[in-house]
Amino acid sequence: MQLNNAEDIFKKIKVETKKTDEELLEEINKIKDKYQGLLSDVGANIMLAKQYNVDLDIKSTSSIYKISEISSSQDGVSLYARVKSIPPFKTYNAKDGSLGKIQNVFLQDDTGEIKLNLFNEKVDLIDSLNLEKNSLVLIKDAYVTTYNDNKELALRYGGSIILPENAPDIKPIENIFIKVSEIDLTDKLIETIGRIIAIYPIREFEDKNQKKRFVLNFEISDGIKSIKCTAWDQLAHTFEKDYKRGDIVKLTDVNVREGLYDFEININWNSTIFKNPKNNLNIPSLEQLIDAFSQSYENSTISSLEDSKNYEIEATIVSVNRNKLRYFKCPDCKEKIQLINESFICEKCNKEVDNPEVNLFASIDVDDGTGILKVVFFKEVVEKIFNIKKEDFIKEFSEEEKENIFSKLEDDLLGKRIKIKGRAKLNGFSSEIELLANSIDFV
Repeated sequence: MQLNNAEDIFKKIKVETKKTDEELLEEINKIKDKYQGLLSDVGANIMLAKQYNVDLDIKSTSSIYKISEISSSQDGVSLYARVKSIPPFKTYNAKDGSLGKIQNVFLQDDTGEIKLNLFNEKVDLIDSLNLEKNSLVLIKDAYVTTYNDNKELALRYGGSIILPENAPDIKPIENIFIKVSEIDLTDKLIETIGRIIAIYPIREFEDKNQKKRFVLNFEISDGIKSIKCTAWDQLAHTFEKDYKRGDIVKLTDVNVREGLYDFEININWNSTIFKNPKNNLNIPSLEQLIDAFSQSYENSTISSLEDSKNYEIEATIVSVNRNKLRYFKCPDCKEKIQLINESFICEKCNKEVDNPEVNLFASIDVDDGTGILKVVFFKEVVEKIFNIKKEDFIKEFSEEEKENIFSKLEDDLLGKRIKIKGRAKLNGFSSEIELLANSIDFV
């Protein structure tokens, strides 16, 4: 006998066990409670049959579909697709007090996209099958659900993911790979690989809706250049827990954005991070990178500076650059905000900010006889060299006030000899070597 729906399975169990509807329904409800909604009626009845050792000759409940053909009225489907992205899994508190896991996998074929949800032990399929972007998969016996009017798939009891030997040709998804040292500004999502050389503490803040949020920064390098990366919320926690200095990571479907003086990587909610991928581009070991990016400083001249190395130089201040001297951050979202008519406006939060975070930055040009170099410095170093306090800069300045500030700085600083320790950086905008100063002292 072939059974392919919950009603037929229930009838067979009733006949063989001689139990009443009430008794069987009570057991089914216990099974559903145990799996907390992750079983369909078919799946729950299959579990009930196993509980009572009822032999079922069950035909697969699903047929092969294209994504565009899937409807919310279907019980189960199978499909061929390519993996589009695999965001980090999330955890949730189950009804029984245990910690559950849910993993979203975004799938794509020639007709559309759909999200597949994996629960608990099914999450392990990602690692066991080495799934990544563009993996060609066969999803078997997935159940159709609806969330916010969007169709989704859930892989529950009896469902599986298979790497098929013979599958229809599905066009690969565009993938733009760029080395860390070659990253430039683009509006397209990219993929890159680097070794983690630094992980900074996770920070907590509240957004405009008083929702608690988290952000974590880390740096990766390909041995030639390093770049700052930003992870948010669940990904920030995952990264803090599961990753460490020295791990090689492949970042897929990430944005490149402008930082203050260089490009940065922003990891999106649907980006994918793979730890220690097979193709690691022969990136140097952590020890080699630590040596290259350590805080030891080589005495040098301006004409000899190379990108991504630490230097100590002595030079004379020849110019104080007239930049904005400060920028403001929203205390909620940590994005830069604008001072407009004595009001601080955060466009991201769409609100006026009462107490912005003030960050000082400045730059000077120095000359050591071999060339002229732009030196960039921040926060406490600005306060020390310019003899100012950041609290004095939380206001709008008139053009005359700005001119007076810089005129005084030039009177005080031009011609003075200084010793600078910092890191040489190739400015992604100007294509010129600059020095990001960690310390500046008057000689």
